Amino acid sequence: MLKSKLIWVATVVLVSVVAIIGCSQDKKSVDEQKVVKAIDIANLDTTVSPGDNFFKYANGGWMKATPIPDEHSRWGSFNILQEETNANLKEIVENAAKESGEKGTPKQQIGDFFKSGMDTVTINKLGYQPIEAQMQQILAAKTFDEVMEQFYVLQSETTMPLFVMWAGQDDKNSSMVIAQLGQGGLGLGNRDYYTDTDDRSKELREKYVVHIAKMFELVKQEDCNARAQAIMDFETKLAHSSMTIVEQRDPFKTYNKITIPELKKMVPVIDWDKFFAALKIPAPAEINITSTPFFKALSKNVKSAKPEVLRDYFLWHLITDRAAYLSDDFVNQNFDFWGKTFQGKQKLDERWKRTLNVVSGSLGEALGQLYVEKYFPPEAKTRMEELIKNVKLAFADRIEQLDWMSEETKAKAQEKLAAIGVKVGYPNKWIDYSSVNIEPDKYCQNVVNASKFQYSEMLAEIGKPYDKEKWHMSPQTVNAYYSPNSNEIVFPAGILQPPFFFKDADDAVNYGAIGVVIAHEITHGFDDQGRNFDKNGNLAEWWTKEDAEKFNKKAETYGVQWANYKYPEVSETAHIDPELTMGENIADLGGVTIALAAFHKAIDGKDVAPIDGFTPAQRFFLSYAQVWRQNIRVEELARRLKDDVHSPGDARVNVVLANIPEFYTAFNIVDGKMFLAPEKRIAIW
Repeated sequence: MLKSKLIWVATVVLVSVVAIIGCSQDKKSVDEQKVVKAIDIANLDTTVSPGDNFFKYANGGWMKATPIPDEHSRWGSFNILQEETNANLKEIVENAAKESGEKGTPKQQIGDFFKSGMDTVTINKLGYQPIEAQMQQILAAKTFDEVMEQFYVLQSETTMPLFVMWAGQDDKNSSMVIAQLGQGGLGLGNRDYYTDTDDRSKELREKYVVHIAKMFELVKQEDCNARAQAIMDFETKLAHSSMTIVEQRDPFKTYNKITIPELKKMVPVIDWDKFFAALKIPAPAEINITSTPFFKALSKNVKSAKPEVLRDYFLWHLITDRAAYLSDDFVNQNFDFWGKTFQGKQKLDERWKRTLNVVSGSLGEALGQLYVEKYFPPEAKTRMEELIKNVKLAFADRIEQLDWMSEETKAKAQEKLAAIGVKVGYPNKWIDYSSVNIEPDKYCQNVVNASKFQYSEMLAEIGKPYDKEKWHMSPQTVNAYYSPNSNEIVFPAGILQPPFFFKDADDAVNYGAIGVVIAHEITHGFDDQGRNFDKNGNLAEWWTKEDAEKFNKKAETYGVQWANYKYPEVSETAHIDPELTMGENIADLGGVTIALAAFHKAIDGKDVAPIDGFTPAQRFFLSYAQVWRQNIRVEELARRLKDDVHSPGDARVNVVLANIPEFYTAFNIVDGKMFLAPEKRIAIW
């Protein structure tokens, strides 16, 4: 789940999207409400041995009976819960759209925003008119200086070619917010798509060029193929100076605080005075460079480009940034590449779902406020807070029991654990969006207006103390996160539903699902990244050298298990990259270990009777496995193996549980494909 730097650019939610059915306070009778069985025997495949492939044993029946819908690249617990949440949100936005709320109120903004996105007659009639004036300004630029002037204009409109600037906590002084600069400018996102030589990367590069050319044709440009290739060549230059995703996981490499005079010397191609003026902020006293190699090479890369190539590159980023909010021909071409080619989807999602996602992403807390009023019962928050308390107590016990850590480091680990903040459900104070102008017939402009508001609000935090009440996810989000700088765990209302959280289920089920999620997020404070931050959220060496070496050795050995998990359906050599996924892998192992200990504390030695033929321990592990159940398209699997810091769902079950002694006991496993001899099992937390 989310634990890395929380920046303004849209975050791809942790794993996918989950589970089954929301807690509703609607005045419906119990008979009218859907009932979800915590453990449904029909979802199992008992022809598979638990010791060979527990993921398929626990989920095989469901996998066979549940094909991936055409509009999805993956279908599993997260997606199903997201669908249920979306249905609830749809009711809210449709009701808001029918009402005439007072200008600037959440109901008016949400209703008119949704209405504008559903008005396909107006959207299609406009075509690319919403971006035409800005396009013409870019195309009118001839000289290098004129082209760069358009760069500053794009920044002011929240289109960010070349790089990204945001406001975030200072890694070494987390109580303060500072300006941050990060690498960017790559349409394909991950620099490895530009540099890798495997067949899949080559294919994507070729089809990306075709995609650019087709988009240029839609805005009535000429010589589109050659111009698209030139854009690709320029982005490839940027990619070669970019850090890899793995390199960016090192918090010491991404902390390089400098002054503005030093920035001007490092990147002279950018007129930084104009840049900050375009953003309507004063030049900050200092700024953190998260990718020094990228910015050191940026001036050379930009200066070496012909003005017309740089112009087309800026034009391309305007088009691709706005394409999803233009007429159907842009939306369909966008889907053809990003949906079909990149992720293997067969069909574009329904219009209302796409529009709802945009509204939720643009006015998250405004919609969230209405969502929690209707769909988040107070007792769910109370139960969750009790679970978190129990998991933290179990974690404290585990720290004391560690046989590889010194007393000195244990004491500091306990201090950090005790200092972890907790947020559940929704914020104590809501964002005020009343100044955002939302019209019922200006979809693209509504997106821009909301984006500019969010970005401006964030930049205004630079140089100020960090607001500890701030949330980085909206309440309706089906996810959770740990923030290393704030040393806090956050659980939005959206994830507090089955199969993560059953308000009235037995302890085994809840500790196996949401209990593991809680412990997973806490463990992020002690994984290969999080362990570098102290109890106050500051980047610091608080471990003894010997303990750090022992930790790294355990992580390295654990990583071998993940590297050996292969995906021949992708390619002969496809496997999990443990350097990319190590933080999540450690958090998964810690999550199961700690949640299991918390479960044992909760039942306190009581003899709990089996339910549906499964013992409490078995239900714990089945509950954990069903959280990660999924079917996934091979294109999406290939993408995630390269892009995602989370391992695929089957590995998150099979690799993790192979290291848990209680798992073997629960299912009487003495051999099998998953079996690890006791001396080969890894225990970190």
